[in-house]
Amino acid sequence: MPRPRLPIELQAPTKTPDSMGGFTTVYVTKATVYPTRMNTLRTDEAILAMQSTGTAIHNIEIRWRSDVKTSWRIKFGDRYFNIIGPPIDVNFQRKFLNLKVKEAA
Repeated sequence: MPRPRLPIELQAPTKTPDSMGGFTTVYVTKATVYPTRMNTLRTDEAILAMQSTGTAIHNIEIRWRSDVKTSWRIKFGDRYFNIIGPPIDVNFQRKFLNLKVKEAA
């Protein structure tokens, strides 16, 4: 599979104070990287409250990083993906990191 040409942003959640004395979660870009591989694992469709909804699960592979957490998300253009599993060290060599993600609706 050819390497995707567009970069992705790795974003971490950060709590910021709001005007009501509480906190709001915003996402801050921690790094911009070029994925080595992106592919779709499966898509599902369901009907909830008389409306059709769909989800897609993808694998995104990037160069090894030790700081990526499951609470992070990925921004790819105008699309957002939530990391849904622990980052996987491909072949335990610390060369590539595999991220299983769910496309946010």
